[in-house]
Formats: sequence, structure tokens, C-alpha cells
Amino acid sequence: MLTKEIHMLPKNVALDLPACYTLGMKTFTVIIERCSETGLLVGHVPGFAGAHSQGETHEELLANLKEVVSMLLEDGDPVLDTEFVGTQTLVA
Repeated sequence: MLTKEIHMLPKNVALDLPACYTLGMKTFTVIIERCSETGLLVGHVPGFAGAHSQGETHEELLANLKEVVSMLLEDGDPVLDTEFVGTQTLVA
């Protein structure tokens, strides 16, 4: 079962904050952004090779990403080569 733990934001709000999703008993951090060229939502699990997908809505993105991650998990538990730490605003 997929448990969504993010706040749904209006469509015009930049989606650069992480979302945490539970796939069965495994929990992964998902970074979600909106592509400026296509308008699609793009998500990936930091450090999990191949764990990325896209969709027109949050629901479509998460369903697609869940399918990708589920297929990747069939090969065994991933060795994540990075760990999401957080976001920071930089004024330059």
C-alpha cells in the first residue's frame, strides 16, 4: 500500500520539497519537481539507481513511481548511495 505524507500544493507552487512514501515495509524519500518544459511532475528516489518516473498528476506520478520501485525491489534491497538530508534556500 502506498501512504502519501505530503501536503498537496496548488499547481502554480514549485514542488521542490521531498515527499516520503511507504512501499510495503520500506520507506523511501521521493523528490518531486515540475518540469518547466513539459509541465509534468518528475520524481526520483535519491541514490536509488533507476528509481525515477513522471506523471501529469501526483496520483499518476506516484502510481508510476511505485511500479518502478516495486520492479527494482524484485532484484533485492537497494544499496542507496546517497541519503536525502534536506532543502535550503540560498540567496545569491
